[in-house]
Parts: sequence; C-alpha cells; structure tokens
Amino acid sequence: MLRDRRILLLGCGSIGGFVANNLCQLGVTRLDLLDNDNLSFDNVHRHFLGADAVRDSGSNNKADRIRNVLIDKYIHVEIDALNYKQRDVASVFFSANRWKDYDLIISALGEPTLNLEISKRLYNSNCDTPFIVCFNEPYGIGGHIIISNLNKDSCLQCLYSNIDSNELGFRGSFVEPNQTFEKNLSGCGGAFVPYSSLDSQQTAIHTTRAAVKVLKGEFKTNCIFSWKGDDTDLIALGFRTSALYKNTSSGLRIINNIKSDDCCICRL
Repeated sequence: MLRDRRILLLGCGSIGGFVANNLCQLGVTRLDLLDNDNLSFDNVHRHFLGADAVRDSGSNNKADRIRNVLIDKYIHVEIDALNYKQRDVASVFFSANRWKDYDLIISALGEPTLNLEISKRLYNSNCDTPFIVCFNEPYGIGGHIIISNLNKDSCLQCLYSNIDSNELGFRGSFVEPNQTFEKNLSGCGGAFVPYSSLDSQQTAIHTTRAAVKVLKGEFKTNCIFSWKGDDTDLIALGFRTSALYKNTSSGLRIINNIKSDDCCICRL
C-alpha cells in the first residue's frame, strides 16, 4: 500500500534526512524532496549523509545528495529532488496549486512562519492532503510531531499564538518563551538550534511512524505527539523549561484535540 502513495518532504536537514531514509526502508517508493540548502562540513555532524556526501563531486544540495544515496541503497524507488531553478517552498508551491498531487506532505523545515503559511493555504484551498510538521526542541529536551489537515475542526495555527501578535509562541513548547537558543559556528552558513543527531533520529522515528499511520487511515483527527527528553544540559546552561515540560511525564505525550477557540484561521 505504501508503494502507491506519493509523499512530499520539505526540508532535508538533520531530521528530514533520517525521515527520508526511514520512509524508503518501510517501502515508500514515491518521494519528492525539496530543500534549497547545501550540505557543508560544518553541519554534517548531525546529518544522515555524513562527510562523504560533501567530499563527492557534483551538487552539494541536500535534496540532490539524499536522492543519490537513497536510489543507490533501495531498489524500485522513485525520488525527485525537485531540481527547479528556485528550490524554496514559496517559489515552487505558492505560485501553483500542487498540494493535491500528494498523499502526504511532511515538513522538517524548522520554520514556524513558513509551516503556518503552508497550513493556511491547505486549509483555505480545501485541500485534504494531510500535513505533518516535525521539529526538535533545544539541547535534547524533546521534539514534536504535529499531524494536521485531517479535518477542519482545527489547524496548525491552533497551536500557536495568533499571527497578529507580537510574538509567535508555540503553545506546546517545552521551554519558557523569550529565550534565545540559536548558535553560529565559524564558517557555518547560518544559525542553528543546538541538539544532537540522536534527537533528530528520535523525532524522525516518531514522524515516520505517524506518517505510516496517516497513510493507512488510522488517524481521523488532528493531533500532536511530543517526546520528552532530559533537561540537564539546558538547565546547566542557565535556560528554563516551561510549566508544560515540568508537568509532562517521561516518554511520549499525545494530545488528540488541538483545537483552539481563538485560532485566527479555523475559528473565523
């Protein structure tokens, strides 16, 4: 059944690379990848591909590299790295109604504003393609997998403060707001949130399990999965966890009702 489904994966970074590999291992054969970022030696330490992919000649684009590795590892896979002139989500999909081409869309972009825009467009266009968003929290304290667009009773925006507010806060966060976690490495192309490859693999595993269940029709309502990790490193560095983290038991936290009565998208 998975062989007949077409999946779009947005973001081929530390989580997305493991998700792509996991999906192929489970029998997904039709996978489109979209990422406009290049792999470099500065960010291979937590990436599925590793340094060999950077040493090889040819394109260093993450989607290209992952495609090449996966078609060598697995037989009968059809993987498209969407090698357009512009590879960002806005250029490829916001100008055309391509969402309905897929049975599932997974975002490992780690960009809340962009994910919310995607969710809004799916909701307003009455497209019924399920949308999964996955990301890590800093310093190994957890990760989240949000399944949305299964019904119209709620949406991704329900888990965030309203777009018009001064701060875009995630209501399921394990850290207190108004803290900065981004770091820059010398020579690195951009800022990153500190977490390990193990954190990315953990989130990728839960994301892949959720994706399979969505494709099998086992989920009927929008929901969120959150895994709780250790806060030792985060606390040692002077950061603070949220009340939600403190009140969450170890393991996997599942909320089947993410509806918010003040959502600016689905409550209008």
